[in-house]
Amino acid sequence: MASVPLLIIYATVTGNAEDVAERVAREALRRHYTPTVMSAHAFLRALDTLPSWRAVVWVASTTGQGEAPPTLRALWRALLRRSLPPNLLAGQAAAVFGLGDSGYTHYNVVAKKLYRRLEGLGALMLGPAGLGDDRAAGGHEAALAPWLTDLWHRLRAQVPLTPGLTEAAPEDRYTRPTCKWTVEVCAASPSPPEGAPAQAAEAGSCHAAAQSAALAAHVAIAEMEDEAALASVPGAGEMWGVGQGATPPHAHDSPARPLTARVAATRRLTAPDHWQDVRHLELEVPGAEYEPGDVLSVLPRQDPAAVVAFIERCGAGLAPGTAVEVRRLAPGPETAGPTPRHLRLGDLVAGTLDVAAASPRRTFFEVLRDAAGSGLERERLEYLCSAEGLEDLATYNQLEGERGRTVLEVLQDFPSARPDLGWLLTAVPRLAPRAFSIASSPLAHPGAAHLTLAVVGWVTPFKRRRRGLCSAWLAGLRPGDELPAWTQRGALRLPPDPATPLVLVGPGTGVAPMRAFLQHREAQRRHGVPGARVAPSLLFFGCRNVDKDCLYAEEWGRLRVGNILSLYSLAASRDQDHKIYVQDRIREAAAAVWEALDRGASVHVAGSADKMPADVASALEDVLVERGGLPPEEASRVLQRWQATGRYQFTDKRFQPVHDLTIGVEFGARMINIDGKQIKLQIWDTAGQESFRSITRSYYRGAAGALLVYDITRRETFDHLASWLEDARQHANPNMTIMLIGNKADLSHRRAVSTEEGEQFAKEHGLVFLETSAKTALNVEEAFIGTARAIHDKIASGVLDVSNESYGIKVGYGAGGNAGATGIVRPGDAAVAPRSGGCC
Repeated sequence: MASVPLLIIYATVTGNAEDVAERVAREALRRHYTPTVMSAHAFLRALDTLPSWRAVVWVASTTGQGEAPPTLRALWRALLRRSLPPNLLAGQAAAVFGLGDSGYTHYNVVAKKLYRRLEGLGALMLGPAGLGDDRAAGGHEAALAPWLTDLWHRLRAQVPLTPGLTEAAPEDRYTRPTCKWTVEVCAASPSPPEGAPAQAAEAGSCHAAAQSAALAAHVAIAEMEDEAALASVPGAGEMWGVGQGATPPHAHDSPARPLTARVAATRRLTAPDHWQDVRHLELEVPGAEYEPGDVLSVLPRQDPAAVVAFIERCGAGLAPGTAVEVRRLAPGPETAGPTPRHLRLGDLVAGTLDVAAASPRRTFFEVLRDAAGSGLERERLEYLCSAEGLEDLATYNQLEGERGRTVLEVLQDFPSARPDLGWLLTAVPRLAPRAFSIASSPLAHPGAAHLTLAVVGWVTPFKRRRRGLCSAWLAGLRPGDELPAWTQRGALRLPPDPATPLVLVGPGTGVAPMRAFLQHREAQRRHGVPGARVAPSLLFFGCRNVDKDCLYAEEWGRLRVGNILSLYSLAASRDQDHKIYVQDRIREAAAAVWEALDRGASVHVAGSADKMPADVASALEDVLVERGGLPPEEASRVLQRWQATGRYQFTDKRFQPVHDLTIGVEFGARMINIDGKQIKLQIWDTAGQESFRSITRSYYRGAAGALLVYDITRRETFDHLASWLEDARQHANPNMTIMLIGNKADLSHRRAVSTEEGEQFAKEHGLVFLETSAKTALNVEEAFIGTARAIHDKIASGVLDVSNESYGIKVGYGAGGNAGATGIVRPGDAAVAPRSGGCC
C-alpha cells in the first residue's frame, strides 16, 4: 500500500531546526507518510517541484534582529516574487514550526512571515504556526509536542492515507535517530608525541586551528549558504528569479569563507580587582571588508582540558593525537571547499563539538538511550526520551541553571552509555559562531579589527564555576595566535553624511560600535571629507565605578578635546548612594540632546541590559516633550518614524519601544464575502515611505485595487497624496479601484485635515472616500468590503477581464468561480490597522 509523500524543509543556524525537522520525519514514518527532509539551501535546486507536493512542513529559526537564517534567504527571496500567482500552492497542505526566543524583539518573525506568505500563495494551512520558545520551560520542545499532535490530526483529515493505513507503527520502530557520520582510525595513524600535555596542546597550534576551521565549515556549520554559488541555481525556473538582482556577497562573510585573523595585541580594560574581566583585542585581518557598525564572527575552540576529558570518556581508548577519517553517511548540503577527511581526533573535537558549554538536545539523549546498557540507566533514559518524560527531561537538563547541563556532565551521569564517535558527531551540539561588534574604524585601522569583550563567568547551583566558551577562549589568546573569522553586516549603520550629528548611548561593552563610529568620524575629519564638515557627537556611557570599569576613558577625553565629542556624559551607577544610569544623563543633558536632534541627529543605542533600551527610549521621549514641545503621544510616534527610517537604531534585540511599522513591502491575505461569493484579497502593504518608493512601484502593476491612506492629524501626509496617486496611476492598470482613507478618526481633536478636504480631494480625482480609525476599528472592515465590492462590480460589468492577469484578478483554483483580487494597501505614513488587528 502506497504512503503519502511529505516534504520537510528546514532553515537552521545552530542545528535546532534540523533536529526538529528530523523528528517530524521520524514521526511521519510511524504514521505511514514518506518524508523527504531537505535544508532550504539544498531545496533551491528542486524549487520548481514545490507546487507539486501535496503536503509540506516548514521548520525555520529566527536569528539576529528578526532575520532569516542564511540558508533560507535565497529561497525567501524567491517566495517573495511579485509575479508568483496567488493560487500557486492551491491544493497543497502546509504547516510551519518556528524556533525563537521570546526575550527578543522580533520573536519567531521568520515563521510568522513564512506562514502568511504560504497562505498568500494559496496553501491550505494546517492550523496555526507552531512557535517554539527557547525561554519556555522545556525550550522549544514544550511547543513542539502539542503542535505535532495537532499536525497529524489535521494532515490526516486533509491528505487521507490509503485505506488500511491508519494506525501508527510501534514507537520504537521508526523513532530512532539516523547516524550521519563515521569516524574511523586511519590505517597509518601517527603516534602522538610523548607527554600528555603536548597532546592537548596540539589542538591549539595554528595548523590545527586551520584544520578545525575547515572542518567546522563542512561539519559544524555545513549549511551556511554560499551566496556566490546560489547566484545561478540549476533547476530553478525563471518564475522564481533565484539569483536575479542579488547583492554580491562579501568575499568573507560566512564560516565557509573565513579569513585568518592574527592577534596583534590584547589588554584588560577593567581594574585587576574588578569582578568583571573586560578585554580589548586587536586583530590583524588582511582582506577584511567592513563598515562601522558591522560585526566580526569567530568560531571558538573547545578548552583543551574539556577535549581530553571528552576523548577519555568516549574515545574508546584513543589519544587526542590519533589520526582519524571522517565521512558523511546521510546526504547533506554541499559546501565550499574540499572536506578535510583526515585529521587528529583532538582537532575534530576541539573545532567541531561543544562538549563543555552547550546543553544537549533531546536527540542526544535518544542516542545515549540506544547505547546504554540494560538496567536503571537505560530505563531512566527511556523515560526521559518519552512523551511522558518531556517535562522531567527539561528539568534535568536545566538543573544547572539557565545555561543548562553540558554534554560532559550528562555523560558523567550515564557512564554505561558509550555511543561511538560517529553517533556523537551526529548528536552533540556543534560549536556555534559568536559575533562581536567591531570596535574600530576601517579608515582609522585598515586591515585590522578591534573587539571589546566581557569574559563571561558564573557559578552554578551546584557551586561549579563556569566561564563562557568563546569569551574565555578569546581572552586566553596571545599575540601571534591565529583564528578563523569573517565579517557580517551589523544592526547599526553610520549615517553617510558626516555632517549629521550623532547621539550615541553605549553602556558597558555596548560602547564598542560607538568607538568605531567616533574613530571613523575622527578619521574623516583628519583625511578631509570633500564638500562636507564633520559634526560633533554626543556620547552617553555607563559603567559601575569610574575607577573600575570606565572603558576607553582616555580616548573619550582626547575626542572631547578634539571636538569629535561635543558632550561626553558618564553614568557611574555605583559611585554614589543612588544609582545613576545613561537615561538619567540624557534627561540631565536634555538641552544638548534636543539641539542635536533638532539638527537632524541620528540616535544609536547598544547594550544588553533588559530595561536599558526601553528606559533610553522613555528619556528621549521626555526630551522631545520638554524641549521639543511635542505632545507625549506624538513623541512616541516620532521615535517610531525614526526607527523605521534608520534614524533611531538599537542593538539590544529584546526591546521595541513602539509597535512595528511596516518597512518595505508586507503582505497578508483575507477572505471577503460579496453577494455570496468568496473573494480572497491578497494585500500588499507598501508603507508609503519615500526610501522604499523605488521598491514598491513594482507592486502597483497587476493590482486590482488600492487604499491610499493619510493621517488626519498630520498635514504633510495629506499634502503628499497627489504625488502618491500620480505614482499609482502611472504604474497601475487604469481600471484599478482606489479608495482614499483618512485614518486616525479617533483623534478628531487633533485633526489637521478636515473631512471636507478629504471629500473634495476624492471628488476631484474620482476616488471613493472614507475616514477610519485603526485603534477603534471604525470603518476598517467597511474599507476592505467597499474596495472588494467595487472590484467585484467591475468584474461583473466586464470592466475587469478575469482572463487578463494584468487586471490583478484570478479565478480561484477549484473555487467554483470565486475570484481572487490582488490589492495594494498604500499608507501615506500610517497603516490602516496595526499588525495585531489582522486587517493587513
